[in-house]
Amino acid sequence: MSQTASRRRKTSADDTTLAAAHPSLEVVTSILTASFNATKEFCQSHELIINPAKTQLIIFKAVGKRIPDDFHLMLDNCSISPQTTVKLLDVTLLSYLPHSD
Repeated sequence: MSQTASRRRKTSADDTTLAAAHPSLEVVTSILTASFNATKEFCQSHELIINPAKTQLIIFKAVGKRIPDDFHLMLDNCSISPQTTVKLLDVTLLSYLPHSD
């Protein structure tokens, strides 16, 4: 009778989305960081892997509100800067409402 070692395979958590809403970027950063850490803990306990290098960040804001040029999130030692557009499930999201003529 031979013994076979079973090996568990880790898989990725695809298209996971986290969201936060607040007027303060500091509060949004805190909420998103805590949410990421909780999601990462859940994924690890279920043998799933999150890849922070593939993470996208978009900030929906009022037209006149500026985001500091150096604003970013640090998730697992990976710096994530906001983009003006991101693709989510093949849909492109814009951080602003386009002007109609």
